[in-house]
Amino acid sequence: ISSLVLNGIKTVQVGSDVHGESGYYKARSIDCIVVKNLTKALIESNEFPMKSYQRETFSKTSVEKGIVMGTVLGKKLQIRSEVRELKTMRQRTGRIERRLINELGYGMENVFGHVEISKYKKAMLYISIDASSSMFSGSYANQNSKWHRTMSASVAMAKAASMIDNLDVRIDFRATKGNFPYVVIGYDSTKDSFAKLRTLFPLLSPCGYTPEGLCFEALAKTFVPATSERDVYFVNISDGQPYFQTKGANGFNYAGHEAATHTKKQVDALRKKGIVVSSYYVEDSNGAYYRSTIIDTFKRMYGKDAQFINVSNVHEIAKTMNGKFLSKSAN
Repeated sequence: ISSLVLNGIKTVQVGSDVHGESGYYKARSIDCIVVKNLTKALIESNEFPMKSYQRETFSKTSVEKGIVMGTVLGKKLQIRSEVRELKTMRQRTGRIERRLINELGYGMENVFGHVEISKYKKAMLYISIDASSSMFSGSYANQNSKWHRTMSASVAMAKAASMIDNLDVRIDFRATKGNFPYVVIGYDSTKDSFAKLRTLFPLLSPCGYTPEGLCFEALAKTFVPATSERDVYFVNISDGQPYFQTKGANGFNYAGHEAATHTKKQVDALRKKGIVVSSYYVEDSNGAYYRSTIIDTFKRMYGKDAQFINVSNVHEIAKTMNGKFLSKSAN
């Protein structure tokens, strides 16, 4: 059986609205490669761009750190599992309350009680990780790189979700392979055990460009819809501006204003579907040379949902996640 079948690899046409009708780069779409199932065999194959050639356990330390963080985070998010009962007494209808029966002889008719059970809906959390080369710089030992901090944060969210009955999580990584945007779904709690994350994530390393909105457009087709019975959340973690380019007269240029506008359009489309968005900006520990420009672009793409926090701080993650979770009304 080919790896294409085993891993559910397919291509999705995206970006048809990125370019105008004139100019060097004319309007056309490009294929985004979407891999629905990360496996050890895929990682070891020539088809996989995100393998680490430096060391087999490139991201092991950051994954283990994320598990520890996630245990703390899970306890801080347990409110989503709570079931609350609100009992209202002295109603004209409902279930009769025994302790009020003796008042019937005195003309009291409001001897009924009503119990309202309130609980949070089921939720699906989609976490999308920028796996471009700019997410990592320095030596293998630099555990403070953007990539390692992001790995820890995403693993922490997955671990926390595993501790909460009504919350599922899926994690994907966005990179490029040759002349194509590339997305691989690394973990899906609806079908994968947590052991898969612990085993395979240490083998991953960033590569390629940042085809942000192009990947979002492809991923949106794989999301479950938000309904009256289920909340859906989308969390992006990235380090700045979208950029992707292929060479030649028929090249596809994805950068600057056009790329940011396209990414914003994809994010707005998610919101229109009832999906709650959060986007975490991961900054280099030394600061970026074009920091103000990058942050301005980030704010333009994600608006009020742009988050500028320390993703290594579990308390800050918990605060922003609870802010999104608890803003949704309970059933």
